Amino acid sequence: MNGNQFLTFASRFSPLFFAAVGFFTLACFHSCTNPTPPAEKPAIIGTAKMEKTQGKDCDDPEMSTNCAKIKLRYPTIEAGSEALKKSVAEWATRYLVFILLPYNSTDKEFKTATLETATKAFFDNHTHDVTESESVMTGGYRVESKDTILFNDGKHITLQIDGNAYMGGNHPHVSVAVATFDCVTGKRLTWDDLVSDKAAFKALAEKNFVAASPDLFKPTDGSEPLKFDEEFKFDLPKSYGLVKDGIFFNYEAGEIFLMVHGVTQFVLPFSEIGGISKIKN
Repeated sequence: MNGNQFLTFASRFSPLFFAAVGFFTLACFHSCTNPTPPAEKPAIIGTAKMEKTQGKDCDDPEMSTNCAKIKLRYPTIEAGSEALKKSVAEWATRYLVFILLPYNSTDKEFKTATLETATKAFFDNHTHDVTESESVMTGGYRVESKDTILFNDGKHITLQIDGNAYMGGNHPHVSVAVATFDCVTGKRLTWDDLVSDKAAFKALAEKNFVAASPDLFKPTDGSEPLKFDEEFKFDLPKSYGLVKDGIFFNYEAGEIFLMVHGVTQFVLPFSEIGGISKIKN
């Protein structure tokens, strides 16, 4: 078909023909220059493992007095943005360093240690204590951790690491780390990222803390009820994160009250947070 024939053919359908061609061209241009954004996909989260031992009687767990064991499980990002992979790795490393280093380590040592140097410090500390007095080693040294995925909706992930460390003394040190990350930027969310009015939010959190701890504030065993005052001031926790129904709070033992009062955990639901929530689920 030559040019004149095409025009003759096209004129039979004018103006409908040219309107259709124009619409098709515009639609093609729009789809090519403004591609539909990909659907949000949850990050793929895996678990890294590290197990090491040192000592003379690690094969006899019931009678072990000269053994140091490390058994770590912690989260890694197997598929996701590079920024998210880096941010989660750094957060997990800092927590694992915290539970591995000897209790008397300095702030600088906690901030600068790597997983490798913290592991070495743990075993060196064990060697030193065994050399000084093997009697303090009943039960041996151990550091363990396990990881949990609390939330993963394609926009944010919330991860938890539970740690248990024993390096002599009467009791092990039990702790929990919780954090929420933006899946694209890798940013760890702060309270300012979560709520618009921290004062109002803090009042809600205090109310929920009291409700979650009746044994502390309304004891039935005759003990003196606790209260927030100048000595025990209420504050938002250092460890927290988004979950499906709201914000998860984790107060470590000793974070507000004494160590003996234990851990306090609860979820403040979005239905209570209302309009001051910056996260719309």
